[in-house]
Amino acid sequence: MPRSELVGAGYLTSSSGVTDYRGDAYPESYRGNLFLGEVANNLIHRMAVEPQGVTFRARRADPNAEFLASTDTWFRPVNFVNAPDGTLHVLDMYRETIEHPWSIPDDIRALLDLRSGEDRGRIYRLAPPKFQRRQTPRLSQATTPELVQLLEHPNAWHRDTAHRLLYERQDKTAIPLLNQLSRNATDPRARLHALYSLAGLDALTENDLKSATLDPSPHIREQAVQLAKPGLGESPSLRAEVLRLAADPDLRVRFEVALALGEFPGDEAAQGLATIAKRDAADPWVRTAVLSSAIASPAGLFERLWGDRGFAASAEGLTLLRPLALVVGARAQTEEIGRLLNALATGEPDEARIEVALGFGDGIARTKRRLSELRMGASPTAAAWLDRLFKDAATRAPDGSVPSEQRVKAITLLGRGDFEAARTILAPLLDPHQPLDVQGASVRALAGFDRPEVANLLLAPWKGYTPPLRSEVVGFLLGRRTWITPLLKAVEAGIVPASQIPPVRRALLLKDTDPAILKQAQALLGGETPGPRTEAIAKYKVALDRPGDPERGKVVFERECFACHKLGERGHAVGPNLAGVRKRTPDEILVNILDPNREVSPEFLEYSVALDDGRVVTGLVASETPSGVTLRAREGVEQTILRRNVEEIASTGKSLMPEGLEKTVGPAEMADLIAFLLRIQD
Repeated sequence: MPRSELVGAGYLTSSSGVTDYRGDAYPESYRGNLFLGEVANNLIHRMAVEPQGVTFRARRADPNAEFLASTDTWFRPVNFVNAPDGTLHVLDMYRETIEHPWSIPDDIRALLDLRSGEDRGRIYRLAPPKFQRRQTPRLSQATTPELVQLLEHPNAWHRDTAHRLLYERQDKTAIPLLNQLSRNATDPRARLHALYSLAGLDALTENDLKSATLDPSPHIREQAVQLAKPGLGESPSLRAEVLRLAADPDLRVRFEVALALGEFPGDEAAQGLATIAKRDAADPWVRTAVLSSAIASPAGLFERLWGDRGFAASAEGLTLLRPLALVVGARAQTEEIGRLLNALATGEPDEARIEVALGFGDGIARTKRRLSELRMGASPTAAAWLDRLFKDAATRAPDGSVPSEQRVKAITLLGRGDFEAARTILAPLLDPHQPLDVQGASVRALAGFDRPEVANLLLAPWKGYTPPLRSEVVGFLLGRRTWITPLLKAVEAGIVPASQIPPVRRALLLKDTDPAILKQAQALLGGETPGPRTEAIAKYKVALDRPGDPERGKVVFERECFACHKLGERGHAVGPNLAGVRKRTPDEILVNILDPNREVSPEFLEYSVALDDGRVVTGLVASETPSGVTLRAREGVEQTILRRNVEEIASTGKSLMPEGLEKTVGPAEMADLIAFLLRIQD
């Protein structure tokens, strides 16, 4: 068996065919369980699902055993289906080897037939003890009344198939039967099927929906809101029913209402959203739903929530009010901006107002403006409040007696203001004697100004930067074209080591379209391009012949790897979880370290995003939405970019983990590092 077969021992590494059991042949405790095929470990895993807020969490159903574990190492369960007889059927791909060829060491791959078993797939019925086979009904021959009756069947296969056939037939004689079932069925699932079947027959009325919003089952009320969405724009009475459910006792119903309120016109949604937000702001999913639906009138919702001073000052309240202020700023509507500023200006810049102003400033920045610019056009009261806000920030930022957290917020605010005023205060805060978070915040605040002189401001204290901060500064300097030349001059002067420029960015510089930058890059970096990885790997094979010290290896790991890997509570979860590394051979680990681009999972590919303001941002794609993309870089730093600001986005084809670790880790330290990695626990 290939050594790589053992990599995932004890871990779910190749989960396939996740299926919700909805049959009636197993004990009732199995209903709703998740079954998944674990291909690498030749087993079927069962998980019990429990509600957790508006979503769910899954746990191992049996703490001491798997649902099915095979001694046949070719057993590869890849998919399941809920069968008509109430059991699960499992598809076994049945292969000797399931790894990608790149994952198998060359010497082992040469001994394997990677297609062995391709003609041996099979399907099994997972039957309980004493199971008696049932005859499969021919529902295609059932009458319409029989199909409606089957919507109450305990086996989901029968319900789903009957539901599908009712839709396909479009037999209108089913409508009165479905109406009766939607109100009188004892099983909520049957009532739900009836409602959706009526919708499929274009026969679901407003009265049906209003009745469903009063159903004793929260699941029906939740789905009633979902079904009502298409008609909300045209029906005030239906909107009133949905708005009433904003105070529903069930969280999932309120969550669905929060999503539906996005269909309401203007300020009409603000009342319901405020009701839900005050009750459920601690839930991140509800916050997201509220923010999504507030887009029609974010200022109206802000005023309602800000008027509740207890909520506005609470931690839960601020987790919603800050991003809500960001939405107002990003929309750049003069009337909405005025309303928000006037609301903030009712009091002095306290902690809650500063927190909201930070979010507001982030939103304004997305429109390529600065928070300080809003003085023009603001009411006299709001303009005076903005003056006090920036004056307070200018006092707090350099004051060593102020807690660092407050200083960082003040520095961030100054980064949203006037450059000349900010430079005077922030440049001295780049000094290494400042707390690290203050120094880092000052770097980020100055980097937010698109001014040529910022490059030299950031380079001047280079010797006092920590390694992570140096990487961050180089990233900023490479991000704006006007800052690349000063950076290359610093490399030429010996201030910044050429090795500080990541290999991927070095390759881009060596293909730059600007002749001056290209010439500089070729002169300074041309000889720095990493050679073939096979040479480095061969050179470091000696590290495998000496015993390593795990304790010394931990020091190397903390120095070199914490920026992208997490160990316990320390480090950053950017790259893959390393808990399973101890199952690998030292040889494999060495290859992974020195040749990180040999095999890269898609989720760990680095992307380069060129923005319309001239910046270039790189990182892993952490998440995407129709309107934006979030990149995650070293140290877990995330940046959300609106698609409208993107000129080009492309994969570099490389891992975020750089090549060339041999430049900072010698063979002896490599042996120590590998010894440490082989000892890592969960």
